[in-house]
Amino acid sequence: MIKPLLFYVCILLNINLVGQTDTLKQNTTILKISDSTTSKIINCLFNNATTLVNSQSSVTLKKRTLQFNVGARFGNIISSNLNTAAHSAFGLDNLNDLRLSADYGVTDKITIGIGRSKYRELLDGSVKWRFLSQSKKIPLAICAYLNAGYTAMTTSQLYEETIKPITKEAHRLQYVSQLLIARQFNKHIYIELMPTFVHRNFIKEAVNTNNYEVDSNDLFSMGIGTHIKLSNCLAFVADYFYNFSKFQHNNPTPHFNALGVGLEVNKKGYFVKLNLTNNIAIMSSSFLPSTQDSWTKGQFKLGISISKHISL
Repeated sequence: MIKPLLFYVCILLNINLVGQTDTLKQNTTILKISDSTTSKIINCLFNNATTLVNSQSSVTLKKRTLQFNVGARFGNIISSNLNTAAHSAFGLDNLNDLRLSADYGVTDKITIGIGRSKYRELLDGSVKWRFLSQSKKIPLAICAYLNAGYTAMTTSQLYEETIKPITKEAHRLQYVSQLLIARQFNKHIYIELMPTFVHRNFIKEAVNTNNYEVDSNDLFSMGIGTHIKLSNCLAFVADYFYNFSKFQHNNPTPHFNALGVGLEVNKKGYFVKLNLTNNIAIMSSSFLPSTQDSWTKGQFKLGISISKHISL
């Protein structure tokens, strides 16, 4: 399972463009979140990535900038015993999700993207619009993020464990709507809140036998994330989502909130992240309704993502 990931990573690492510079100073202009009135504190966000761990950040790509992304999520590092963990190379043999995507800066404030994920064979498109930028007079940056996904899994997989379903193409669609409300407090600390709404056109009927709440097509979550700069090229990133779902709370079938932590390296036009999470899927429309692993039980996984920018 590692070979496909290594293949795509090698392709990404060899992308080059004539006339492109690899100096850190020039690469800092690729990402832009502010105008000429922005203070020096806000300018440090020029080096931030467009994502944290599981979530989007308020950073949008500069106009006519193309970004390629490869992301992977492996299996649980810790298993029931040492032999079981070592047998799966501490989760590396189990590739739960692999995502390939590309984003493009239409303007300095609007970024669009497309992608494909292994989990649920999800094809998706997105748009991020930063309609408020932090500046000397405005204390916050606010973005709207919208994503629509289509699962290409087989009909038998989609309707597994259901009784005589009525097949509809619309059942394959799932959506995410987010507000990214962010503030850069100083040159080191960035924090954002992420009210998130997920809608799935099709779900399998399920009842929480402890409180008799049924699963719903709609799910509202509140996320919080941070980016803490440790040096010019190294940062600590983390995010957490709390699900407001009575069905998920105290459910005999475990459901947990997603938590991710990681390190981000920004070097010569690349953003490389190593992270640990308890969710197996990369896309929020997939992991928010279905995270069934817990950090407290040692059920966390290694993830890696690599992003490369090209100025067109």
